[in-house]
Amino acid sequence: FELGWQYRKGFTYYLATAYFRDNEKGVTDVVTDLGGGVLLTTKQNLTRSRNGGLELVAVGRLGSKLSYQVRGDAFHNEIDASGLGFAGRRSDWTLSGGGSLTYQMTPKDQFQLVGQLTGRRLTPQGYHEPLGLLFGGYRHQFNKDWALSVSGRDLLNSYRDTLVIETPALRDRSVTRVKLRAIFLQLTYSFGAGPRKDTGIDYGTSTAGAAPR
Repeated sequence: FELGWQYRKGFTYYLATAYFRDNEKGVTDVVTDLGGGVLLTTKQNLTRSRNGGLELVAVGRLGSKLSYQVRGDAFHNEIDASGLGFAGRRSDWTLSGGGSLTYQMTPKDQFQLVGQLTGRRLTPQGYHEPLGLLFGGYRHQFNKDWALSVSGRDLLNSYRDTLVIETPALRDRSVTRVKLRAIFLQLTYSFGAGPRKDTGIDYGTSTAGAAPR
């Protein structure tokens, strides 16, 4: 169930959406202690989950050369894993969001910063801690066909997935580090006639593609 309000005028765009979602037959991770310091993670069926909150989106300009996109989501999340042998329901409030700043220095030169924040995510046995990422890039458009871009992924080297387990039978904190930091150099050529579609700066990952641009 969703109720939204939208405003659009020129380059300015605002969106507010209040929502409630009731989900059944989902999938979740369950960690089992095999002894000797060995933990086994398996996929299990989650009986039910619910979440509801408010999402806000703002798009606009700060002067003639600087534009922005901002998205924030505050919601209450509840999961029911009683079918997996865990007593009671777990619930929590979470904040997530993202945004971008784009500086059009000249008609052919563009700089951009993109940030993402994923809030705390509940599991039947605990939670994943919040996760933040920062991307940056520059693009030069030689003409309508040729463009050169340089982009950086995970500029702060901040990617780490921290899983906290807190149950009467098991207490654990594990950190998974993935080396996402990278620099990409891309030369592109657009085929066909007519106006070209602005595809933005490529950061080499679907994660960055989900951020506002």
